[in-house]
Amino acid sequence: MSLPVGYAIRPADPATDLAAAVAILRACDQHDVGFADATEAWILDDWTGSSHRGAWIVEDGAGGACAFANVGATDPGSTIDSFLPVLPAHRETLRPALLAFVEREARAVAVGAPTLIASFSGSEGAGPVAQMQGFSFSRVFWHMARPVDASFRAAAPPAGVTIRPYVAGDDDRLSWRLIDQAFAGHYGIDPMTYEAYRHDVIEVELWDPSIV
Repeated sequence: MSLPVGYAIRPADPATDLAAAVAILRACDQHDVGFADATEAWILDDWTGSSHRGAWIVEDGAGGACAFANVGATDPGSTIDSFLPVLPAHRETLRPALLAFVEREARAVAVGAPTLIASFSGSEGAGPVAQMQGFSFSRVFWHMARPVDASFRAAAPPAGVTIRPYVAGDDDRLSWRLIDQAFAGHYGIDPMTYEAYRHDVIEVELWDPSIV
C-alpha cells in the first residue's frame, strides 16, 4: 500500500515529532470544533503508553507534516484503536490511503478477529471514506465543557457516601480496581493490568493526585 504521489509516511519519533503532531491536532480541532486544547503531553502519553503499537507521521511534497496516525491495543484479540488526524487541506486526497495503511498495520498485530476502531479528529468527509473501505459507523464522541465560576456550589453526596482526597500510593490499586470494574464491558475498553495502569496513569506527566 502506498500513499498518493507527493506524500511520504515514516515512523514517528517522540523526541522530534511531538511539536509537529500537536500542531496538526490543534489545527484539526480548531477547524472542526472551533477551539484547540491539545498538548504535547497528550500525544506523548499515546506514543509511550502500554497499549501503543505504532505511530507514523505523513509529510507532503514540501516535507511538511500534514497528518499522523496512531495504532494501539490493550488486548489485540479484542479491540485495536487507531487515530488519524489529517489537516483539512489534505483530507480528501490522503484519508483513503491512510486508513488503508492503518488497517494493514492493525492486521499485523491482530490476534484472531478483533474490532478495529478508526477515530478521526473530525467527522468532515470521514464517514463515506471509511464506509467505502468496509467500516460501519459506530459512534460520535463529544467534548463537553462548562464554566466553574464563583457561583458554583457542590452538591452534597448521597446519604452514606463520603468524598475524601486521594492518598497517593495508598489509593493507587484502589483506583485501578474501581476503573477496571466501572468500565468493564464499556465500548472499546479492555481490562489492563495494574502495571499497565501505573505506566499509563500514575507515572505520566499529567497525573496530579491532588485533584483526585
